[in-house]
Amino acid sequence: MDIVMIVLRMLHVLSGVFWAGATFVMASHVTPSVKAAGPEGVKFMQQLAGKSSLSTWLAVTGTLTVLSGIVMYLYNDWLASARTPPGLVLGIGAGLGILAYLHGLFAQRKAILKLQSLGKEIAAGGGPPSPEQTARLGILSGKIERNGVILAYTLAASVVLMGTFQYF
Repeated sequence: MDIVMIVLRMLHVLSGVFWAGATFVMASHVTPSVKAAGPEGVKFMQQLAGKSSLSTWLAVTGTLTVLSGIVMYLYNDWLASARTPPGLVLGIGAGLGILAYLHGLFAQRKAILKLQSLGKEIAAGGGPPSPEQTARLGILSGKIERNGVILAYTLAASVVLMGTFQYF
């Protein structure tokens, strides 16, 4: 029994379940509901992106998933088996997971930070958002929605490939 691999696998699976699951729920249910709710939905999204710790949890669990996966990959020398069908499938799944992580870290985070900043700007104004601010809210909401869908599909493919690699 290899305790290092057991701990790494548990960390990888548990953090990955949270990261991917929360991403799926956001892309498939929360973001479309926010969009349908109009201005009230925007307030909810600002709360979720700002004071809520969800974005922090997603960043932490994404980081834990990717780092534990890389360590397991190197620890087991799976790179040596990269030319076998299971090794190739695992490598593609891992690559998709890393791409999703980087997309979330750079594209999605950037849009969320801009939304937070705009929310503070609107709140400081003391009234309803100006037409220009409303337009920016729409653009940022669209970016967050598109990025969420990209992340969900990329993570879904990663989960399927890594969950089934040993059967190839």
